[in-house]
Amino acid sequence: MSPNTNTALPCWKILAVDDDSLYQKTTEFGLRNFQVLGRPIELLQAGSFGAASAILSRERDIAVVLLDVVMDTEDAGFRLVKAIREVLGNAAIRIVMVTGQPGQSSMQASLKDYDINDYWNKTELTAERLKAVITANVRSYDQLTTVQRARQGLQMIAESSSALVESRTTQEFASRMLVEIAGVLGVPPEGIVCAGASDGPDQEPVILAAAGSHSRLSGKSISNIEDPNIRQELSRCLSKKDSINAANHTVLYFDESLAGS
Repeated sequence: MSPNTNTALPCWKILAVDDDSLYQKTTEFGLRNFQVLGRPIELLQAGSFGAASAILSRERDIAVVLLDVVMDTEDAGFRLVKAIREVLGNAAIRIVMVTGQPGQSSMQASLKDYDINDYWNKTELTAERLKAVITANVRSYDQLTTVQRARQGLQMIAESSSALVESRTTQEFASRMLVEIAGVLGVPPEGIVCAGASDGPDQEPVILAAAGSHSRLSGKSISNIEDPNIRQELSRCLSKKDSINAANHTVLYFDESLAGS
């Protein structure tokens, strides 16, 4: 049994960097109440290289930057691109350059020389096109970060393998495995319990392994779990022989046939 991390989906953070206050208001109006992949947009705004740098250093999960080329200096936008990619080392964030002075920089040269993902003139970015650009780049960001998390998970499993091998008993191995799974999923190990049906029809299910504050209960019956909700949901899952996906928790059922012979 483990907590469900999808109960409240976070916003997609979009940073708009432009020293034109009127254009910023237009952008804010165009993205008001807009959602991508079922998640709302949180629009952050900055009017200079310095203000944008402060936000980027503080907010590490920005999905897309809408970045004006010319602000306090003629190359402020491009300097911020280099800061994002080289100083912050953020390769996942999607950077969309926008300019109100198309003669100031060549689109092809900019795409070639800088690690940006899209380039638009402000006159081309109608409200509908802006939403389409945001949607496409958020999808790309989501795919990249999903791959990154998968790689990190595999790395964590590889690094933890030696600790798992050193486990002295099956219960200790299983408990450590639950902790590692929690790390891969990015959730705290509290409330993670693995229980199995007992041999006798009148006997309580047994805790096969547990993590966090429940780790001391391995090998005992589930009646030893203090939280009545966890006891009830584990019993219900084993009784109905099916997984339970509730608002704030998930209980997975694995048939004994999956264990093989």
